[in-house]
Amino acid sequence: MSPCPFLIVARGEQQTHWKHDLANLTLTYDNSSLGNRRFPLKKGTAGQKGTYANSPLFIERELAALQDWTIENLEIRRLKMIAWAKGRWTVDSIPRKPDQEPRSIEGMINYAEEFDLGEELLAIHQAATRLKMWPTIRKGIQYRHPNNYRLSTIVVYVQAGGFTIYFHPRNFAVFQGVSEIQASQILGVNDGWNWFPRERISEAVDALNRFDAFLKDKMAN
Repeated sequence: MSPCPFLIVARGEQQTHWKHDLANLTLTYDNSSLGNRRFPLKKGTAGQKGTYANSPLFIERELAALQDWTIENLEIRRLKMIAWAKGRWTVDSIPRKPDQEPRSIEGMINYAEEFDLGEELLAIHQAATRLKMWPTIRKGIQYRHPNNYRLSTIVVYVQAGGFTIYFHPRNFAVFQGVSEIQASQILGVNDGWNWFPRERISEAVDALNRFDAFLKDKMAN
């Protein structure tokens, strides 16, 4: 078994950046047959030998479930792999110095402003506040359900190029009169980790605003 880089849709500097990144590698028994073929050919179909879909390895079968190999999928896969590695080998991230750790929403917004993302984080906070969610600050912002402090609704991590946000549709469903299926449909995001680069952060705000509008409409009727 050896690492097997596979092609992505990016070109130029992006391709150079991601080519040998952790997220763009997989263990495989079929390195010689896969080679540098395009992702749809490597993905294959169930029963097709020498493809991800037919691999005995879960890490490859997981790739076969993707429609295409995009930068967004790379970002999400990288986060999942890092989270798995930290859990498997109990490796902690290097913490920021205590005197630099944000301890408030204002501190987190100021931190986001270092990446010119202060207004975007404020917009997410305002949308969450309209839903009466309340935040706790750790390395990110964990917003909790207004009627059950044990339930997280979203968790926001600030990064240089955007936000990583974990959505919990099942906990949104705790709002009165909302099913989990409805919550997922209204939010229109992945259940779990979502990567929102700078240009797509408004989609996260829109998801929360749609949910707020749905609740208000339901109460009005």
